[in-house]
Amino acid sequence: MARIKVTIPYDIAARALSKNVTLKRSDTGMYKPREGKKSQSDLWFLMRAVINRPNMRSVTRFVESKVWVKIMVYRKKDPNGEGPADIDPINFLTAIADAAKLAIHVDDDWFSAVVDWEVDAENPRIEVVIEQEVK
Repeated sequence: MARIKVTIPYDIAARALSKNVTLKRSDTGMYKPREGKKSQSDLWFLMRAVINRPNMRSVTRFVESKVWVKIMVYRKKDPNGEGPADIDPINFLTAIADAAKLAIHVDDDWFSAVVDWEVDAENPRIEVVIEQEVK
């Protein structure tokens, strides 16, 4: 099985990877500001670093076949909690899938995704697992 896992602190991910934060509206449509593009490239770089670790090279070869993108968001609070709202977990999917596509060199047409969340006020974070059964 080809598999990589990365963890991103929630506050960094919320500012950098959510489509609600990184996509802006202009007179001509939607665009991604420079900081959103940089954050996506940082995630791509992190994924490539995991793949390129010497002990991982033999087990992280992805091919054009079904790839699972699993995103687990550990939020600061539940959706009914007091204070400012957390980012909806589904809003991270596009940026994470785009970074994964570049990192593993497989078109996102092959991707299937699972997005889930739970509350972890002590350690909010996003865990991303990219995996594929290789025959």
